[in-house]
Amino acid sequence: MPSLAWLLLLILLRTALAWGGQVASNRLSLEIKTSLRLRLYDHLNALGPAWLRRESAGDLAHLLTEGIEALDAYFSQYLPQLFLALCAPLIILAFVFPIDALTGLVYLLTAPLIPFFMVLIGNRANQLTQRQWRLLSRLSAYFLDVIQGLTTLKTLGYAQEQAANLRAADDRYRQTTMGILRVSFLSAFALEMLSTLSTAIVAVAIGLRLLAGKMSFEPAFFILVITPEFYLPLRTLGMRFHASMAGNSAAARIYSLLNIPAASETAQRFKAQSASSEPPEILFEEVTFRYPDGRGSLDGISFKLPKGKVTALVGPSGAGKSTIAGLLLGFMTPTSGRILVDGKPMQPGELACAWVPQMPFLFQDTVRANISLGHPEASLEQVRAAARLANADAFIQALPAGYDTPIGERGLRLSSGQAQRIALARAFLRDAPLLILDEAASSLDPESEQLIRDAVHRISARRTVLVIAHRLNTAAQADQVIVLEAGRIVEQGKHEALTASGGVYARMTKGEIFLQSPADVSSWRSANVSPPTPGEGNRSPATLNSLSGAEGEPTPSSRRSTSVSPLTGEKGNFAILIRLLGLLTPFSRWIALSILAGCLTVICSVGLMSASAYIISYAALQPSIAELQVAIVGVRFFGISRGVFRYLERLISHETTFRTLANLRAWFYTRLERLAPSVALKYHSADIFTRIYADLTSLESFFVRSLAPPLVAVLSALAAGVLMSLFAPSLATILLGFQAIAGIILPFTVFSIGNRHAAQVVYSRAETSRLIVDGIQGMPDLRVFCQTGEHLKKVNKAIHRWQAFQKRGIWTLAAGQTLGSGLAYLGMWAVLAQAIMLLDQGQLQPLALGVVALAALTSFEAVIPLSESAQQLGNHLAGARRLFDIIDSQPQPQIAAPSREAPEHKEIRFKAVSFHYPGETSFRLEAIDFSLPAGKRLAIVGPSGSGKTTLLNLLLRFCEPSGGEILFNGQKLDSFSAEALRRSWGIVWQQTYLFNTTLRENLLLAAPSASQSEIELACAQAQLADFVASLPQGYDTLIGEGGLLLSGGERQRLAIARALLKNPRLLILDEPTANLDPLTEAAILAMLLRLSEGRSLLLITHRLVGMDAFDEILVIKSGSIVERGKHGELLALGGNYSQLWEAQNQFLL
Repeated sequence: MPSLAWLLLLILLRTALAWGGQVASNRLSLEIKTSLRLRLYDHLNALGPAWLRRESAGDLAHLLTEGIEALDAYFSQYLPQLFLALCAPLIILAFVFPIDALTGLVYLLTAPLIPFFMVLIGNRANQLTQRQWRLLSRLSAYFLDVIQGLTTLKTLGYAQEQAANLRAADDRYRQTTMGILRVSFLSAFALEMLSTLSTAIVAVAIGLRLLAGKMSFEPAFFILVITPEFYLPLRTLGMRFHASMAGNSAAARIYSLLNIPAASETAQRFKAQSASSEPPEILFEEVTFRYPDGRGSLDGISFKLPKGKVTALVGPSGAGKSTIAGLLLGFMTPTSGRILVDGKPMQPGELACAWVPQMPFLFQDTVRANISLGHPEASLEQVRAAARLANADAFIQALPAGYDTPIGERGLRLSSGQAQRIALARAFLRDAPLLILDEAASSLDPESEQLIRDAVHRISARRTVLVIAHRLNTAAQADQVIVLEAGRIVEQGKHEALTASGGVYARMTKGEIFLQSPADVSSWRSANVSPPTPGEGNRSPATLNSLSGAEGEPTPSSRRSTSVSPLTGEKGNFAILIRLLGLLTPFSRWIALSILAGCLTVICSVGLMSASAYIISYAALQPSIAELQVAIVGVRFFGISRGVFRYLERLISHETTFRTLANLRAWFYTRLERLAPSVALKYHSADIFTRIYADLTSLESFFVRSLAPPLVAVLSALAAGVLMSLFAPSLATILLGFQAIAGIILPFTVFSIGNRHAAQVVYSRAETSRLIVDGIQGMPDLRVFCQTGEHLKKVNKAIHRWQAFQKRGIWTLAAGQTLGSGLAYLGMWAVLAQAIMLLDQGQLQPLALGVVALAALTSFEAVIPLSESAQQLGNHLAGARRLFDIIDSQPQPQIAAPSREAPEHKEIRFKAVSFHYPGETSFRLEAIDFSLPAGKRLAIVGPSGSGKTTLLNLLLRFCEPSGGEILFNGQKLDSFSAEALRRSWGIVWQQTYLFNTTLRENLLLAAPSASQSEIELACAQAQLADFVASLPQGYDTLIGEGGLLLSGGERQRLAIARALLKNPRLLILDEPTANLDPLTEAAILAMLLRLSEGRSLLLITHRLVGMDAFDEILVIKSGSIVERGKHGELLALGGNYSQLWEAQNQFLL
């Protein structure tokens, strides 16, 4: 009995030491991951916007979250196990050699084979893992792109087809991953077989020597017990090695980024610059700039920006205007030449300035927070003053919470004009000595544009102002005008002088004026472009091979933000578990096979150790060798079968897992598609990305780690109980009691404690991902307004918050893992103590003592993982809850008709249509009534935020009327398939979204089966053909995330070409020429008007150009139609339309 006491003490000591080791390794891993996240994010900031524009935010966000998280297995499991694998076998060998040299020799010969096979097979698996990681990175970028571009896909009528593309992408990932796992499982199988057969060899060899009387029972039994412990660290090392390979692949990508040289001092200057009170004088001297791919943007230009003056930079799209802004902002440096500021060479990031880009980035925050980005300490009155200067105060005050109203990701709750005025107010508030306005009024109506011009004129006395503009009435008020063409300055001077010179600027001015008299617009038609062959424009869908994108249109069905708390409003865990199990129903047969294989694996383990113990115990009595033959065959059978069943269990369970994951992702996307675009207002795209990628991927292990282990444990426990009851019922009772503690009470406790933090971990991870995506995509704005450091603090805080929640779970996780193992040894100890008692009472044979002890210990193999499964279940339920939060949202209007085809357009009619956003009273459409018959041209004009785009949302069925009805060909619009209607129409949104793929793939989204000649014709019509011809890869050129590698005008023309490629019977154009220069605008407008002959055309615009060509013009203001008629009739009225016309043309006519 003293021996039992010492054994109990050793078990307790072993459990305590194991717990301490687990805690230490997990905490070390957590600290390393946090440090690496902070270091990598800071390095990405140092690389700057010019480098990041060629990368995918989804890929980088995945790398910073899940990629670094994949290192956990390496730091917390592989490295500690490597140390243990080096030490533990040597210690055991030192004990065994003096006792039995032959067994020590078997150890020496077989042990090196385990790491040998681990490395041999692992090298092949490592190559496959690198391939898997690259595929996973592309897949994550694709997910974010599809989520952000979901509204565009719906507009084009191909959103539902993306579910098939998603399945195909997931299937490629599944096949690649299973290829890796087959190799990894083969390695694990080899390691299992080596350790199992080695144990069998030792057991048989000892048994034979016992039989021959050459060895006593005590050392023989000791060696049998210690042999599995000798091979266990080496076998576990092999498992940890394969588990860490994904982390190695992520590490390779991480360190390849960290090794890219970055001008960290530039980033520090952006953080440290302070606005000077004196406006600078800036001189460009022979400045040349070329992109990394060799394309030139500027070619030896020289000019001066006078101190305290307004300089207008004009020229065709793609001439290099925005490149000049990028150089001044410090995003890039000249290839040659120099830039002087007050006579001194400019250092990137040193020049304090304010900036309004073509596509201003607004953060998912309040109006006030977005305006005060450049001056966080500004008072509300200062913010309001800047908003009044930007003509934004009135509409902001009308918002539900005024300046405290959340505006959604990228300002989705605002119209484009309102978002642009927020960006202008932000720039005005900073009061920097240099102000750069890059097409800052492209989305404004004429009256608002005039107010902005007046504001810029008033503040220009204390600022140096650079205005990049296509609207020449803006340039007309500048102190000097610089005309840029093909990267060269072709003219420079004042508006009047340049107009009189008859050069490029004069032609642009004439084009702008000419557009005000559209009766002659036909003279601008291109003679070498032929019209397309008329057709319905319906094409068969095609699969995109490299799609990923972002979309943000102001098209809500609800403008009010609602947040989901991780601590309140949660659905019950049981209800979520039932829903998860329901999703696994199609794979019930696969699941049953996996559970059966797992159960048989445990039974074989018990059989192996029981048969080995029996051989040694019985051999000590020195019977005939024939009496041991069955047991020896049993050892061989159980040893081989265990490895085979383990291999099959792993293969089947993971195949089931990845098939389930593909189904889940397609299921989630299908439901998400129904909710777009309103879902973008409630959830940040990075949050949705985290749900569709990280949360769904976390469910990848739901079956393997949360569902299968308890079922295997139950079956294995029953089998072990039956075995024990054959010896004595009391032994079965004790064993099942300890298994109940280890398999029910302990996991339940772990789940109860860990579940408190699981939701916090999941939500803090999502918040970190959101801030990272905002920091990457909004980096240009953050840099210019010197808020990179502040945003970095937010990211740091979010990362540390995530770390803190993870740290709370470390103690629970380590306790669950080590207590489970400790309870297994305690269960074995209790069974052994009871067996000794039964032996003393004569109720148990001596031969059974070793059998019941080792069988009891081995039977816990399926029970020990249950504590970790319980903790994983908490994470799975938290992730599933976030998925169901979105899925259970109010869906978009249902598509009533299943037809995939739309009838030919005859008439669209709005009859007394009214609309208001739920919960809002500040905006309302009232009594909208108009018709658009076949062949008619209808223009809708009016101030920003008056409801023009809302009318388009109603027509596209992104929201439903509150009153009245919309008819298509005399029938209710909702009686037709919304997707089929959108597919048959050609639509260009004001906020053009392009996907992170090639020009060709972006075009083919509209017409997947279009031929090369049709693509070229559409690009020629959109004035894009020459630009495409100048690209090194032509139509196969990658255009970057959101099309950021193109200029604003190039993006707009690509969107127009995409709509024209459909050859639609109805063209719907929302500010189609907002970012185009006058000459290009004139040519495209002429082409659009010519193409609309015999078709219907709906134009939504701020620009009153080409209005004479329209059959009817509707003037909408504050949600109501206030005027309607033809161009001449409305001018004669002298009302709202006439005022807009005069404001637009006062400097040119």
